[in-house]
This record gives sequence, C-alpha cells and structure tokens, in this order.
Amino acid sequence: MKIEIKTQDELDAVDINHAGEIDITGEIDTIDKTYKNAIVNISGDAIVNRMSGNATVNNISGNATVNNISGSAKVYHVFGNATVTDVHGYAEVNKVSGNAKVNDVHGNAEVYDVSGHAEVNRVSGNAEVNDVHGNAKVNNVSGNATVDYVYVDATVNDVSGNATVNDVHGNAKVNRVSGNAEVNDVYVDATVNDVSGNATVNDVHGNAKVTNVTGNAEVNDVRGNATVDNISDSATVNDVTGNAKVTDVTGNATVT
Repeated sequence: MKIEIKTQDELDAVDINHAGEIDITGEIDTIDKTYKNAIVNISGDAIVNRMSGNATVNNISGNATVNNISGSAKVYHVFGNATVTDVHGYAEVNKVSGNAKVNDVHGNAEVYDVSGHAEVNRVSGNAEVNDVHGNAKVNNVSGNATVDYVYVDATVNDVSGNATVNDVHGNAKVNRVSGNAEVNDVYVDATVNDVSGNATVNDVHGNAKVTNVTGNAEVNDVRGNATVDNISDSATVNDVTGNAKVTDVTGNATVT
C-alpha cells in the first residue's frame, strides 16, 4: 500500500511496520524511525532535514535534499539533483539525472552514475566517484580518493591517503596528496602538484605537468609536452611527443 506524506505529523502517524511505499511530497523535519518493510520515496522537491538510524531513499522524481543522518545514507534513482549533507556513517549516491553533491561524511562516500556534475567534500573515510557525465570534484578526504570515468574535468584536492584518477575526457588536476598520486588516461591535460609520496602519470593526450613531489615522479606516454619539476627523489619521463622539461631533481633523472 502506498501512502502520501506532506507533513511531519502525517509521517509520525505511520506505523513502523508499514509494508508498502511511503511517498514524501512535502518538507519533513525528522525521520526518526527505520521502516524495514517499506520503501521511502521523496517525490518532487521534498526535503528531509534529519534522519535517525540508517536511511535508504529512492525513486525521487524531483530534487532530493537529505541532511543530518545519524547512521548511513543510501540515495538512489534521483531524476533531479541530489544533495546529501552531514552523514555519521557512510554515504552512497547512485543514478542521479542531475547534479550530485555530498558533504561532511564521517565514513566512506561513494557517488556513481551521475548525468550532471558530482562534488564530494570533507570525507573522513575513503571517497569514490565513478561514471560522471559532467565535472567531478573531490575535496578534503582523510582516506583514499578514487575518481573513474569522467566525461569532462576531474579535480582532486587535499587527500590524506592516496589519490587515483582514471579515464578523464577533459582535464585532470590533483593537488596536495599525503600519499601517492596516480593519474591515467587523460584526453586533455594532466596536472599533479604537491605529493608527499610518489606521483605517476600515464597516457595523456595533451600536456602533463608534475611538480613538488617528495617521492619519485614518473610520466609516461604524453602526446603534448611534459614538465617535471622539484622532485625530491628520482624522475622518469618516457615517450613524449612534444617537449620534455625536467628540472630540480634530487635523485636520478631519466628521459627516454
């Protein structure tokens, strides 16, 4: 059985054992129950400000805004934009027709299959962004950050673990990584800067630039120009169609 909820009072009156669909169409302040036998749908531009326990929200016909979740959050099948903020567990956002934005996650954050832009900010665990048809931005990650299959530009900033960016049809930029940084398969330009570990860049159709690396730097297969500068260990540059410039390397420098 499907029931429509427009107010907080209407939601509070729903039996916790309700079997069927709960269709939220208005602004709800708090969902403080876990409806194990029900599917919670947010239709139109409904807003949920707080959720107690774990939250699973799907089949959203408009925009989805979910804030302040005490457990974990799963948001699926959003036909507009999806915004998820302040999650005390992990956050998973999947299949968004518009833009997806995830902020302030105390666990891991995963964002998949976004037709617009995707942005993830301030994650205490790992962050994964996959299959984005617009731009992808990941900022301030305490664990590892992984970005795969971006149809425009990909930007990753301030990662305490490792940062990996793969298959970007636009530009790829990675800045301020405490671990290792790896960038593969970029259709325009690739830029990696300020890496405490090793930095590796492979297969760039435009220009590649790697600067300020505490470990080793390796750049392979660049159709444009390659610039490598300020490397505290060794630097290796292979197969550059344009010009290759390697400067200020403390260890060995190899260009082939």
